[in-house]
Amino acid sequence: MSDDEEYDEISSQPLAPYVGMEFDYVDDAKLFYNDYAFKMGFGIHTTASKNNQKKGPVVLIKRVFRCVHAGKPENKTDTSSASEAISMEQHSPSKESWFEMDVTNKRQKNRLPERVRFYHSHRNISQEDLDLILTMHDVNFSTSSCMGMLGRVRGGDRRILPYVKRDVTNFRSKLRQTINLRDMDMTVAYFERRQDENPEFYYAKTVDEETNSVTGLFWVDGRTRALYRKYRDCVFFDTTFCTNRYNMPFAPIVGVNNHLQTILLGCALLPNEQIETFKWVFQNFLIAMNNVHPLNIMTDQDKAMDTTISEALPNIVHRCCKWHAQRKAREKLGRILSRDEVFEQAFYTCINDPETVDEFEENWHHMIHCFELEDNRHLCNMWRTRHTWAPAYFRKCFFPFTSTTGRSEGLNSYFKTFINPQASVWKFVQQYEVLQETMLDREDNQAFIGEATTTPLYSRYNIERQAVNFYTRAVFGKFQSEVIASTGYVINQVPALHNGSINFGLFSNYYEDPKIFKVNVEMPDEKFECSCSYFEMNGIICAHIIRVMTHLNVQTIPQCYFLQRWSEKATTPTGSQLLDFGLPSNNTLKYNSLYRKLIWLASQACGNDFAYNLLNDAANQLELVIVAARRRELPEQREVHQQQMPQQQAETHRVPS
Repeated sequence: MSDDEEYDEISSQPLAPYVGMEFDYVDDAKLFYNDYAFKMGFGIHTTASKNNQKKGPVVLIKRVFRCVHAGKPENKTDTSSASEAISMEQHSPSKESWFEMDVTNKRQKNRLPERVRFYHSHRNISQEDLDLILTMHDVNFSTSSCMGMLGRVRGGDRRILPYVKRDVTNFRSKLRQTINLRDMDMTVAYFERRQDENPEFYYAKTVDEETNSVTGLFWVDGRTRALYRKYRDCVFFDTTFCTNRYNMPFAPIVGVNNHLQTILLGCALLPNEQIETFKWVFQNFLIAMNNVHPLNIMTDQDKAMDTTISEALPNIVHRCCKWHAQRKAREKLGRILSRDEVFEQAFYTCINDPETVDEFEENWHHMIHCFELEDNRHLCNMWRTRHTWAPAYFRKCFFPFTSTTGRSEGLNSYFKTFINPQASVWKFVQQYEVLQETMLDREDNQAFIGEATTTPLYSRYNIERQAVNFYTRAVFGKFQSEVIASTGYVINQVPALHNGSINFGLFSNYYEDPKIFKVNVEMPDEKFECSCSYFEMNGIICAHIIRVMTHLNVQTIPQCYFLQRWSEKATTPTGSQLLDFGLPSNNTLKYNSLYRKLIWLASQACGNDFAYNLLNDAANQLELVIVAARRRELPEQREVHQQQMPQQQAETHRVPS
């Protein structure tokens, strides 16, 4: 064939339907007519179908496809139309799927292909694209992002896609509707499967007795339960975000890891925010954590939560968020605060600056008396609940580098980027696991940075070098800030009240803050105490103690001032576990481990014919071995089974004494 003949064949007009054209199946006729319509620039639809009227199986005897622009004929005898149509009639009953085509007047539209694709008959999502859309749907891509990705896969221009954005939206809606019909059942079944795969996974549910429907969920994974003992010294609990179509409050229980990152210690979806519901959450939380109570907990100013914690966790320190207390004060005292700047400064200074309870209470009474606010109702309420929110009452309690529930609320805000507020619970659980994986990846990245890089030192103090070898990168950053701040204090020794102790007074050498910090030192016991209580609150020594140590030429920080929870070893396996992780704990981890190995083998073997044949033959042989192993038919499995049989028989026939 010459080049001219080939060009003419490629550029020729599509085969037009003609009277007498036959097809074996109706789908073949529709496909042919639809392809012809696309090339000619119009769309089609089905206008008539007719089945046989006899008893027995239904048999299609006629179906008419017509251009979407075709008008109705003025009378029944008029077979012409403004466009063209195809009808299939079954003439031979002996031939099951034989159709005759009848063609009426034709009209060519000659529309551009970019516009013809908008006809419904030409919009079809292939199975490969459906699989890709499902993957993007699972990771919560927006529909616009899905269309952009599909366009890139198809060559970079989304206009060549054989479907439009509405088709993708409709497909995703069908997915959501399918899940919504069995939402809770899928979620509970998934939790049960997780528990079977890994006994360390824990979940609980509440069920409505009347409707027998699940109304609340609580779950904790195995890794979280292992980490809880190291990070139980401070947890946060908040229910400010409703994130599913049932308006069930999302109640995460979070903590702080050794990289100063927020970690999830548990999660609950609650039917309401009542006392009994909160009791159910904390009861299951303690069951999951083997009845090991947290030491300190911070929540918002919710009365039901306060009552629940006092009953369910009576021996822990419960602190309310200072930000919530101040926000409510701004709402109630807005006019006073905006009208009197002196009172506003005195109000916040009274809350934030006192180091002791006595100092706070004295300053509060002085403020109330000076501004004549003894009868202000909200200030009276704040005074009555001062022991739950005022920082002075928690100077000796461990709430590292925070006085608010910002970690919980920040997690809620971050979670909004993963989940749609109208999403199902099943979708929520999936995205919750994506969030966990994201947080684990972030934690691994910080651990890698700490191992692979060296933090520059600010000074030549041995105590700073000691700290950099112990703390994680993030915590050492906090410690180094204290080292830098220590250079800004003037130190004076003051008479000691007890023998063996040394007292120091420190104040800023810039005289920007007249406040004096007191440090008490007992050298024989290697004990350092500061009036700011920075170590008790945050777990690292303060700038004032560092200044005293350098003044006394102390070369090493006592080990009691290094909390293990801030070290790199807090989450790093020790010994052989660092290199040998053993058998994965569940099917998902086993699958991922094998997947990585086999993908690597395939990538190495595909570039060489001999290596390909070698791996292919080994895979064929291994397939038979795996099938036998699943049936427990391998010789090794039989030997183990024969060794276990006498022991099982002995236990069965053992007579109790």
